[in-house]
Amino acid sequence: AVKKWRNADRIRLVYFAIILCVVLARDEKPNIPLKYIAVVMDLDRVRRYPWGVAAYDLLCKSIAKNRSQLKEKTTSYVLDGFSYALQIWAMEAVPKIGKLCGKKLDNGFKDGPRCINWMGAA
Repeated sequence: AVKKWRNADRIRLVYFAIILCVVLARDEKPNIPLKYIAVVMDLDRVRRYPWGVAAYDLLCKSIAKNRSQLKEKTTSYVLDGFSYALQIWAMEAVPKIGKLCGKKLDNGFKDGPRCINWMGAA
């Protein structure tokens, strides 16, 4: 069935997968916010959309929601949003976490996204 799709529809599907599974990753509930469907339907708009801001907002809301669970000493919780960015930040800020979670490739790295300077950090 996908072979019969127009190329633009295939591109939209890829955008949905990346946006909903990586950039705006959520818990196991399979809901797609209507506002993101509208954005992805317009390929020019999806390329201009501030996805970083949306991911950051979702991550902050998720952290705020889970703060109460931390006080209750639960064994686990789910962070929505691009939590990989938070992981990389923690690995950069606290070297022991970095050594535990991955291998830093270049201690003098300054240019580019910090995540490309780590191996095995996913």
